Amino acid sequence: MPFEEPFRRFRAHGLLTKQGAKMSKSKGNVVNPDRYIEEYGADTLRTYLMFLSPYDQGGDFSDRGIASIQRFLERVYQWVLKHQNRLQPQPPDLASQQRLHQTIHKISEDIQSLKYNTAIAALMSYFKMLQAELSIAEVELKSYLLQQFSCI
Repeated sequence: MPFEEPFRRFRAHGLLTKQGAKMSKSKGNVVNPDRYIEEYGADTLRTYLMFLSPYDQGGDFSDRGIASIQRFLERVYQWVLKHQNRLQPQPPDLASQQRLHQTIHKISEDIQSLKYNTAIAALMSYFKMLQAELSIAEVELKSYLLQQFSCI
């Protein structure tokens, strides 16, 4: 191989802290992941750790933060359940398609540079836009149906 190390570039992960202090057994501030996996699930814990800060910077672990990630994932799950059985899925309009492709591009770049936190933020932003658009579309559909049936 043309280089000595097994990897071309070394990437050190950041240091996780709790309440501003480095985690250690002697300080009694070590986070047991099993407790959080049991309470929130492994996917929620992983997403929280990725969202916490850039990979190489670390961050301050917080119970409040993991709970907000759980709420976000729950909203996504409930939204998917609500909309999975649509009889006639509508193709997205041009603006929505552009936003989707911009989000995909941003997330792809962020993952390449290990900026998982901003990739997740882009997903959150895109999801918020989807919710708003479908809410508007549902209101418009209800309004249209009311107009049609009020003539009968």
